[in-house]
Amino acid sequence: MSSLSWKEAFWTFLFPAKCPSCKIEVEKRGQWCTSCETAVLDVRQLPLNADTSLSALWAVSDYRGRVRELLISYKFSPYQREYRFALQGILKAGECRLPFLSEVELAIPIPLHSSKRKERGFNQSEELFADWLHVRGIKLTDCLERIRPTIAQSTLSTRKERKENVKSAFEYKNQKVDCSKMILLVDDITTTGATLEEAAKTLKKAGYEKIVGLVLASGALLAEERSDLA
Repeated sequence: MSSLSWKEAFWTFLFPAKCPSCKIEVEKRGQWCTSCETAVLDVRQLPLNADTSLSALWAVSDYRGRVRELLISYKFSPYQREYRFALQGILKAGECRLPFLSEVELAIPIPLHSSKRKERGFNQSEELFADWLHVRGIKLTDCLERIRPTIAQSTLSTRKERKENVKSAFEYKNQKVDCSKMILLVDDITTTGATLEEAAKTLKKAGYEKIVGLVLASGALLAEERSDLA
């Protein structure tokens, strides 16, 4: 057994693992019980706008209920970083429904501006996906940089406002990679897709040919998804 497995077993012995939603005991930290997992898991491909640089965009769950509560606490509440294990549990539960994973060798997280990262202390898009990607042999790289601060997309009500907010917000840091291979662009949440589309646009200009977006949760209403994330 690896040192990490021993630590996990010891932690579980001291503090029995519980479902992040209903709190019944489960086998390991971050795992959801079958009933709650079924309720939060909604793996699907999201519609794209005609002018997008993304090849596809996928979500693993919806930004509502317990998933929304966990994400908000994880990102904004002090000392709640352990909630990442429950959120990573959703990724693990939904991975078998993501048909493109076997083609991916490199993933890129949506970056925070340096001022925001300093304030928060971490980049949630990087931290949420890092361990999950590592287990699957997918390298996480920080070749994107947010070169100017932007206001929170959640404070803007229209797609046009969100698109303008992130326009020219990213810059590519040159790295020697095979641009012909599929790239996975990861983020915690998307609503209109504006941030992921702008980041993909930057990567497209750098030479990447196939860019697939993957988010933990979609904040778009199903009605909005049916109208191309309007």
